[in-house]
Amino acid sequence: MNINSISFIAALGVAAGVMADQTATPATAPFKLNLSEEYGYYNFVGTKSSLNEFNTTLEFDFGTSVVARVALPVYSQGSETNVGDVSLSFEATVLKNQDTILGLFHDWSLSVNAGVDVPTETAFASTNVNPFFGAEFDANLSDSLTFSQSAEYTFVGGGAYVPLIGEFTNSDILNFQTDLSMWFTKEVSVAASFVQQYYVDASEYQLFIGPMASYEMTHYLNFNAGVLLPITQTVSDGGTDYVIHAGVEFTF
Repeated sequence: MNINSISFIAALGVAAGVMADQTATPATAPFKLNLSEEYGYYNFVGTKSSLNEFNTTLEFDFGTSVVARVALPVYSQGSETNVGDVSLSFEATVLKNQDTILGLFHDWSLSVNAGVDVPTETAFASTNVNPFFGAEFDANLSDSLTFSQSAEYTFVGGGAYVPLIGEFTNSDILNFQTDLSMWFTKEVSVAASFVQQYYVDASEYQLFIGPMASYEMTHYLNFNAGVLLPITQTVSDGGTDYVIHAGVEFTF
């Protein structure tokens, strides 16, 4: 075999490799199914009965920056125990970048979400379908510090049960939550949470702050727990004394 033949065969090999790279189908992220169970205990100021909340959420992660969720809460307050509204929603990541912005945030992402709370005709059900929409910004501040800021607005069309006050409201609701998390390992973190809830039409609000911890036991099992304490409240019934919450998440 002469040198020209060898050169020709080598050129064919290189060309075939280039064509294979160009025609290869990009790998897609696998579909994931997440099931989470959240418990919340709400103790209220005054004589109002405390509230136990059990919230089950089924999350469908399509691996394409789009997530769909179905959530169903169960409330127990006083002598009444029943389900609340069924929440149907989706979330989509619209921006994602590893660059630094504002000289502070890097490896950041921005997502939007929207959905509806559908009444179930129980003692804790809304009188109408209540749509909501929101957004969330997540970023790294350092190798061990992360930041998260979310906002959500709910249109209340006649009455909606609100766990944070343990009663119904006819007002639209605006929520903000700010989390600053310290990661000791890839599995263990503690965070400081700042929660704001505004009852837009009633000109009332509640502000809470508290610690939260998270532990990822395995890739398929995660635990979290936290406490919220009021900073200030202007709600007419006196407000909430404290909130204790804990949860577990399974990934399939």
